[in-house]
Amino acid sequence: MRKICAQIFVTNVPSFYKLNLYNEINKKQRVLAVFTDDGDPTRNADFYKGSAEFESVSLSGRPFLSKAAALLKIIFFCEYKMLVLGGWNSALQWICAFASPRRKNALALESSIFESTVKGWRGFLKRIFLSRVSKVFASGKMHKKLLDALEYRGEVAITKGVGIYNIVDTPPFAPKSEIRNFIYVGRFIPCKNLENLVEAFKKFPDCTLTMVGYGELEAKLRAAAPKNVKFVGAVENARLPDYYRQNDVFILPSFSETWGVVVEEALNNGLPVIISENVGCNGEAVEDGVNGAVFKFSDKDPIAGAIRRIREPEFYNKISQNIRKTDFREIAGRQIDCYLA
Repeated sequence: MRKICAQIFVTNVPSFYKLNLYNEINKKQRVLAVFTDDGDPTRNADFYKGSAEFESVSLSGRPFLSKAAALLKIIFFCEYKMLVLGGWNSALQWICAFASPRRKNALALESSIFESTVKGWRGFLKRIFLSRVSKVFASGKMHKKLLDALEYRGEVAITKGVGIYNIVDTPPFAPKSEIRNFIYVGRFIPCKNLENLVEAFKKFPDCTLTMVGYGELEAKLRAAAPKNVKFVGAVENARLPDYYRQNDVFILPSFSETWGVVVEEALNNGLPVIISENVGCNGEAVEDGVNGAVFKFSDKDPIAGAIRRIREPEFYNKISQNIRKTDFREIAGRQIDCYLA
């Protein structure tokens, strides 16, 4: 008997926000998720922590040919309406794209125009991949711009997210006259622009920057950091709300960032945010002057300028109040509905 499911998701790892998304979709229509790879050792262990209330298959640890055979078996022996591919960077995704009929193929696009090449042989390959999908679930506007640059002409749904983070009740608004406590959460890797972030806090000795996370740049950052920058190491996801709520502002100054789930988490915990123009959720989860400050790399002293701006109590309290007007569960619901349409 052929297995019947509405959607098959083929993605690399079972991140907690993907598990949450698939769980919610599965409440409405049957989901089968195939996880093709091992976890990333640079991530917290609980990045992959969560319950799967849907049917799933893990191909982790298998040789490549075994993984490919398992995927082909699923495609040929399952009855499904849509095969949602997790990207174009894996040979396994390419095998699926050509083994499954184009009319059933979709792409969950998390890459944006900022970090993706559209020219040369890489752009050529992306165009070929897109020719095999009839629908793209694009995370946001910057991701849609990538599709436009690649001249994609199929159906596009803007999901305004890459998954469902662990939503909590937002704390009530409390006006502040001093804004001094800033926080970064994430990996310590080059694309996050952390060396410039740490350097910026030398100009604000009355402020503190809490650095949550770890990574290859940790020793270098510690050596360069002034006394008002403190490092707390890895923090479990369940404990992050406590760290967010002990601070006034969240900062993600990345040179490139496909989306920024941590930005959504910070907003949900009531924090105004500072992000760079190249963070994928810019213009979606974050609107400059509405719930945060977005700096351009062409600005003079961009990070410090954004810090000065958000420290103005009138501006800070206005955007802090705006955050309390946001229905984060409704936003998550709209993302889920994109996959049900």
